Amino acid sequence: GNYDIIPSGGSDNNYSFLYSNGNLTITPKHIDSVQFSGFLYTYNGLNHFPIVTTFPQNKRIKISYYDEKGYSTNEIINAGIYTIEAIITETGYANDTFKQELIVEKAPLSVKVNNLTTQYNDPFPEYHLSYNGFIEGEGINDIDTLPHASVSGVWPLLPGDYLIRLAGGFDSNYEISTKNGILT
Repeated sequence: GNYDIIPSGGSDNNYSFLYSNGNLTITPKHIDSVQFSGFLYTYNGLNHFPIVTTFPQNKRIKISYYDEKGYSTNEIINAGIYTIEAIITETGYANDTFKQELIVEKAPLSVKVNNLTTQYNDPFPEYHLSYNGFIEGEGINDIDTLPHASVSGVWPLLPGDYLIRLAGGFDSNYEISTKNGILT
């Protein structure tokens, strides 16, 4: 802020004083730096909040979080890229803004089609998929698009080994990898 300096009160038998006002300007101090830790996670269904530290330490800050579209959010759960914004609010300090990306990576999910054995002219078999990597409390109903299995050819197939192809599958929180199976 700006403050007036008003001199007064001087006296001397040999001198007379002529006073002139002055101006004192105090500028805000700047934070040396802000450190963000814990800004890379793998999806686990939990809310993630990084630790934000100022240097000098223990200065007041306001922390806000924004999703990929720039909307303010209080939840950093799903896979994606978020922005952390720290604004200095400490008295006597400039309201500097510091930003950092926070990334929640997709969790790995492997899907395997189980091998099948059938006999010629049996009814078309049902393919069974095995999943490995769901976080606790989640399952196939949480997947956006399930992978699907298929075999090339027209049923009934002649005796032999056929590749059961597993394709597709997408989820916003899981990185899906697939493994084919064999139909005998």
